[in-house]
Amino acid sequence: MHGFRLARAKAWFCDLGRGCSGYPAECFDEAEVFESTHEAGHFFESEVVNGWLCVAAGIEGQRAQRYFAKNGAKQSRAESKIHVEGGGLLSFALKLRKFDPANMDDHIGNRITSFAPHRKVPYIELDDGFFHIQDLTPGDDHISHLRWDFDAGNAYQQPQEAWLRHWKDIVGFNPAHPVSHLHLNQTPLDHYQSNRDAQTHPSNDFRLATGVPNPLAWLMSIAAWLRQR
Repeated sequence: MHGFRLARAKAWFCDLGRGCSGYPAECFDEAEVFESTHEAGHFFESEVVNGWLCVAAGIEGQRAQRYFAKNGAKQSRAESKIHVEGGGLLSFALKLRKFDPANMDDHIGNRITSFAPHRKVPYIELDDGFFHIQDLTPGDDHISHLRWDFDAGNAYQQPQEAWLRHWKDIVGFNPAHPVSHLHLNQTPLDHYQSNRDAQTHPSNDFRLATGVPNPLAWLMSIAAWLRQR
């Protein structure tokens, strides 16, 4: 199994600013549950775009074009998913930057999360992102697909159900489609986009509201769970 390429992974998060030293690299390397599908052993692609760090693996073509507009080779490689040992595929995307809490205001408050508070990067701001694990080998937990989404666009649209509309005014977003949410056993996106029946599957409408997760904590908690399955 390929180990996580530490030097490359450190470059991933060092672009966030001084004091950041690639902590996610250690998580991927020590977890020993992920395998690269790329010939050279790369797990992901990264690029700084207008001050935002874009990191991705296993993403769809349109997002790859946005993240890596100036590099066709990166666009192609970024579409390769990561294998999960024992069965399954991982894909993810993150567009983020280091954040100074002195600049906090109501408009961006729901885009801020902790990162490495004891290593000089206490907060980051997230602009776009998801983590998706699909086609896991069935286990006692009966979870085959897991997806976290950060979707600010749809979150501010008017709820379809009338009873939720005044709650949108109270909480600031559509409660049926929160900005940061978790899907359980959702139909994988590649199946969803090509299958009309999948688009009406009830599991796709379950979006559990969550706070914006710390990417480090997300990776470590998922890795710990996968190791014990």
